Amino acid sequence: MPAWQRALSDRVAADVVLAWILAAVTYLVVAIDAPAAIRMAIGGSALFVLPGYVLVAVLFPHRGPVAAPGRLSSLRGLDRVTARERMALSFGLSLAFLPVLGIGIALSPWGFSEAAIVGGLVTFVAVGGLIAALVRRRLPPQDRFRIPLATWAGELRAALLDGSPGERTVNALVIASVVLALLTVGGALAMPQDGQTFTNFAVLTENDDGQLIAGDYPSELGPNGSASLVTAVENHEQETINYTVVVTVERNASADASDRTVELDRYSASVDPGERWSHRHAFQPTISGSQLRVHYYLYRGGAPADADAATAYRHLYFWLSAPSGDA
Repeated sequence: MPAWQRALSDRVAADVVLAWILAAVTYLVVAIDAPAAIRMAIGGSALFVLPGYVLVAVLFPHRGPVAAPGRLSSLRGLDRVTARERMALSFGLSLAFLPVLGIGIALSPWGFSEAAIVGGLVTFVAVGGLIAALVRRRLPPQDRFRIPLATWAGELRAALLDGSPGERTVNALVIASVVLALLTVGGALAMPQDGQTFTNFAVLTENDDGQLIAGDYPSELGPNGSASLVTAVENHEQETINYTVVVTVERNASADASDRTVELDRYSASVDPGERWSHRHAFQPTISGSQLRVHYYLYRGGAPADADAATAYRHLYFWLSAPSGDA
C-alpha cells in the first residue's frame, strides 16, 4: 500500500466514507427521479452491499490475517476476516437485513414506498458506519482494517488478463453475471412494481374513547340533524396524488324524483407517497327518507360534476334514515 494511502487510512475510515457516499448518491438519484437504469444500478448495489458491509465493519474492525493456501482464514483470531470473507459476509448479511428493513417500513407511518426504502437504507448505513468508524478508531493504527485496493486490482487484472483465453473468458462471464444479478434483483427491490401500488380509503367515526374506528355509523338522524365523520386516505401509489372526495346522499326508493341524489360535500388535497390524509366533515341530509344511502366517492385528480361508482377510484357507502319531521 502506498505511504499516502496508509496515512489516510490511519486517520479516516475510507471504506465507511465510501459507503456513506454511495448511500447519499442512492438517495439523490431517487430524490431527483433519475432514469430507471441509473436507479437500478445504484439502488441494487446499495441494497445488496451497504447494510451488510457496515455490520461487518462494526463486528470486524481489525485487519484480516493472510489466508493460508486452501484455507478461508487463519485460526489465530476469530475476530479477523480476510477481504474476501468481508465481502461475502457483506452480501449475506445484506440479504438477511432486507426482510427486516421491509417489515420495519411496512409497520412505519410512511408505508412501503421507494422513498421509505431508501430513507431506511441511508439511515441504517449512516448510523452503522459511524459506529464502525468509532470502534475502529479505538484500535492501534497498524491493526485497523484498510481497503486493499492494490491487492484487489492485481487479482482482478490477473483474472482477466492472465491464463488461457478460455480461462479469461470464463472469469469475465462470471464477473459480468454476478454484477448483472446484483443490478437486476436489487433494482426490483429498490423500485416496487406497479402491481404493488394502491390507495387505502376509509370512512371513520369517533367512539367514546376518542378513537377513530371503521364502524358505528349513524343509522338515523332527526329533523335538521347532522353527523360528523372522518375520511382517511393513505397514498401507496409511489407518487404524489391529488385526491378528491365527493359525498352524496341518495333516496333509494323514489325512482323518478328530481332530488333522488344530492351532493352534500366535496373536498380535495394533494397527498405525498406514504402519507395519510384525514379530513373531518359534518353533513346534514337535505332530503328525507327511511332508506337513504350516503356515498363517499374517491377520485384521483378532479371529480366529475355527477359523481358515481362507475367513475370513482374508490367507493364507500352506508345506510341512513332521516325522517321528514312532519306531524
